[in-house]
Amino acid sequence: MASGGKKSGVLSTVINLFGVLTALIMIIRMLLVLTESTGDNPLFSVVKIWSDLLVLWWGNIVQPPGAPASVIITYALAAVFWLLLTRIVARVLR
Repeated sequence: MASGGKKSGVLSTVINLFGVLTALIMIIRMLLVLTESTGDNPLFSVVKIWSDLLVLWWGNIVQPPGAPASVIITYALAAVFWLLLTRIVARVLR
């Protein structure tokens, strides 16, 4: 019984870590867009690929005028979604 609890604790920690890292990628994407970094930057390219992959359906849900506002709203919603989802799943596994 104790080993099962330890495994679920490790799994919930890994799931929480995934949520935090995903939210961090979204935040970095928002900061790169706000600082007007270009696609020539290798960090921007990597973050753009991963954030576009992890944004899921949030990319089309809100489209206000202006690129910075759209990016901030879209990726902030996606970051909150991933944090909440992973937190709930991790709590259920504990």
